Amino acid sequence: MIYSETREGVKDGLVRTTYLTQKADQAQEQMETDVFKHLAVVGEEGSGKMSFIRMIAGAQEFMVVTLEETFDSKNLVGTYVCNEVGEFVFKKGPLTVAAENGMWLILRNIDKSPPDLLSFLLPLV
Repeated sequence: MIYSETREGVKDGLVRTTYLTQKADQAQEQMETDVFKHLAVVGEEGSGKMSFIRMIAGAQEFMVVTLEETFDSKNLVGTYVCNEVGEFVFKKGPLTVAAENGMWLILRNIDKSPPDLLSFLLPLV
């Protein structure tokens, strides 16, 4: 879907209401503090959650991972795989790549992930 950049108050598919701007400012301030390390954005499908994240991210790079029932911690951190010459090498997962590069890691559908993955993630938040 293409959104008009010329319509007043509309950018990235979001209408910049006073309320939305205040919430985005609050989220940005909280993300900059040492105490606040995570943010949960909750809403119905198609409600603009990713657009809101793009809005508060600004120039900050981020990686998006869509979780599902079969996803486990190895998918997130990485695991050893056999390469073309038969050697085992570590293939980094999105959590490792994001941490090494100072990126945000956006986990979509975290409510659909298995309990063992949630247990793995809990100490990180």
